[in-house]
Amino acid sequence: MLHFDSLVCLPALDALFEALGGRIGLVVSSDRFASMAGFLRQLRRNLRHSGLRLTVALGFDIVALRIAGFFAPAMRALAWPWRRLAGGDHVYWRRLPELAAGVQAPCVTIHDINARAALDLIRRFAPDLVISFHFDQILQPAFLEAAACPVVNVHPALLPAHRGPCPSFWALAAGDSRVGVTVHRIVDATIDAGPVLVRRQRALPAGVCMGELDERLFADGAAALAALLSSRPTAEVDPAGSPAAYESFPDGRTVRAARRRGVGLWRLAQAVRLIAGLFGWYRPAPPA
Repeated sequence: MLHFDSLVCLPALDALFEALGGRIGLVVSSDRFASMAGFLRQLRRNLRHSGLRLTVALGFDIVALRIAGFFAPAMRALAWPWRRLAGGDHVYWRRLPELAAGVQAPCVTIHDINARAALDLIRRFAPDLVISFHFDQILQPAFLEAAACPVVNVHPALLPAHRGPCPSFWALAAGDSRVGVTVHRIVDATIDAGPVLVRRQRALPAGVCMGELDERLFADGAAALAALLSSRPTAEVDPAGSPAAYESFPDGRTVRAARRRGVGLWRLAQAVRLIAGLFGWYRPAPPA
C-alpha cells in the first residue's frame, strides 16, 4: 500500500486496514519533503500560486497530524483511565506506522517512489496488487514494470471529472450536486486516468467544506475498495479512454472567487474531532 499520511484520511485508513487486515504485506509512506529546504521551497511555490488560505488548509492537514502524532502516546495514556471509568473501550484512530504494525507489515518511508532503491524494494517484495491511497507521487512506467502486478488508485472524484490533486475543491467550486469516489487502474504515468473499476457517488452534503468532503470521500473510497477486492472482479466499469482535462492546484484568484461563493476550505471543529479521535478522547466513528 502507498499512502501519504493525512489528518482527513485517519478514519478511512483505519477502516481500510480493518477490512484488508493480513492481506497488506508492505506499507510505503511518502515523504517527498523530508528536508526543511525542500519543504520551504514547496511552501513558497504554493503561497505564490494558490495564496495563503488554500496553502494553510492543505498544509495544516499534513503538519497537524505530524505534531499530534508526536503527542498521541501521552494523550492516549491520559485518556485511558477516563475511558475505562466511563465503561467504554479505549479506541482511537491510528497513524500509518501503527496500522502497519497491527498487521505485521513493514512500513517504509520513501522520498522518491521511482528511485532505484524503491524499485528494488518493490521487486524484492513481488506484490500481487499495489494500492495507491492518498499518495502524492506520480508512478512512472519504471515503477509499474517493477511491480509487475495490477496497480489501483483511489481518487476522491467521479472520474474522468476533476482529475488532479484538489478534486474536492474543484467539485465545490463547480457547484456539483453529486460527488463521489473512483477506484481505477494505473497503467501509465497519466495522472488519475486508466480503466475505472468502481465508482461510488453521493449527493453533495449541504454546507460541507473541502476538508470535510475529503474525509467523507476517502471513507467511501476505502469501503468501495474493500468491497471490490472481496468480490474479485474480472471486468472493468469503463475501458481506458481519453481522460478529461487535468485540474491542478487552483490559483489565488480562483480560490478567492470560490470563497466569495461560499466554498469553505477547512473547519476547526473537524480538526479538533479528528485529533481527539487520534488521542482516544472519544470513541471515533466513520463520517456519515
